[in-house]
Amino acid sequence: DHCDETPPDELNVYTDGAFNRPTDQAWSVGGFGVVWVDRDLFLQPLNNNEIEFGHPHHSRGHLSMHGFLAGNIGSSTRAELAAGIMAAASDYCVHIGTDSQAFKDHAESIIARRGRIDIKQDALGPDGDLWIVFCNIVAAKGPNTICITKVKGHITDKMIADGQHTAKDKFFNDNADHVAKQGHLVVPEGALLDELGALYE
Repeated sequence: DHCDETPPDELNVYTDGAFNRPTDQAWSVGGFGVVWVDRDLFLQPLNNNEIEFGHPHHSRGHLSMHGFLAGNIGSSTRAELAAGIMAAASDYCVHIGTDSQAFKDHAESIIARRGRIDIKQDALGPDGDLWIVFCNIVAAKGPNTICITKVKGHITDKMIADGQHTAKDKFFNDNADHVAKQGHLVVPEGALLDELGALYE
């Protein structure tokens, strides 16, 4: 649905993707993770997409979502994209924090053209099926409803002490990473693939 507001200046959702055994597609498993900052479900309830695909739960006191990526065309970038789609698919304006420069760059090019599909860049490029979904979300919600900021992955306490990054970014990005790594466990086949992959490594 179209959103008439604009994203907040502060990040209100963090996303991350995880992908195990990228060199062996037969046993690879992927997952996506989304963590909201202080989202009040009474004021901002879940929509059907979030309920069906996001497996919402609370992680470390905040609303989180994660899910399994199936198929033999997986990659860490595809997992990052799936996480971004899950965040953008909410009914609300989002300011997404991601540690994936590749996702940020492509997503912002789509936002700049207001969700218009570029056949060569989107549909026929890597992960074209998911980029088409992102295009449709941008077109439906409006290009001014989604903002994306690059955050540093794996922030250390020293980086925070030196003023390079914030404790907030560390907490939420680490949490998004944590739930993304659990994404493949939401379905039995994901857990089974992971176990079999460990045996045949």
